[in-house]
Amino acid sequence: MHAASLMKAPVMIKIFRRIDRGKFRLDDLIPIFNSFASLANGSPYSLNPKDDSDPELCSFLGQRLPLKELIDRMITVSSNLATNILIDLVKAESVMKTL
Repeated sequence: MHAASLMKAPVMIKIFRRIDRGKFRLDDLIPIFNSFASLANGSPYSLNPKDDSDPELCSFLGQRLPLKELIDRMITVSSNLATNILIDLVKAESVMKTL
């Protein structure tokens, strides 16, 4: 397992905690995008679908998918794009606090 995948479990925990508090629902529709700000220096970047274990998710760019599908892709196929979208949703700082 790549070390970056270790972040996926705390992301999922953070999301489920927010679901428990009523802030999210598993059927909430989440926008699919591929443009992010680096946590290191804020510079923009996007993921190359060829480097992701879930290249199919890029076919949904500009659409919305249920939160439960993004969680599933993040955990079951180790989708980095789904992970980045979900980190953007809950914010990296809050995931770090969960850790």
